[in-house]
Amino acid sequence: MEPGAQISPATARDEAAGKHLPLRVVIAEDEAAIATLLTLSLESAGYVVTSTSDGEAALAKILETLPDVVLLDMMMPKMDGTEVVRRMKETPATSSIAIIMLTARSDDSDVWDGWASGVNYYLTKPFDLEAVVRCVGEVASMSRDAPISEEEDGR
Repeated sequence: MEPGAQISPATARDEAAGKHLPLRVVIAEDEAAIATLLTLSLESAGYVVTSTSDGEAALAKILETLPDVVLLDMMMPKMDGTEVVRRMKETPATSSIAIIMLTARSDDSDVWDGWASGVNYYLTKPFDLEAVVRCVGEVASMSRDAPISEEEDGR
């Protein structure tokens, strides 16, 4: 790599470990059946998955694990998905993590609010499971290719 070249936090983590690690995903979904379905599908696709059932737990897990992708429901107990996104974007260590909003809220204003909050994708329920898995792969590759910011470089 050229001196001064920028790499993503995920790539830096992988290179520091000396190997290419599996992509890590945090799922924040309060409906247990949906969380289980997403977890099993993503794990079978090779992802390392952690699942939480409320926004506060999701934010704590995101800060702890610094995943490659967050799959986030909008309507959750303790803290809604929009607030989780806002806090992630305000925190240098999590500001560039890829976020997919997966929610039943499909009104135009909800979709607009999701995009405006800074999510990478906004998917509505009911969803096509294969499309979700494909979307996770797409945003994960975008996240790995994103340059590391000065704030992230200092963590």
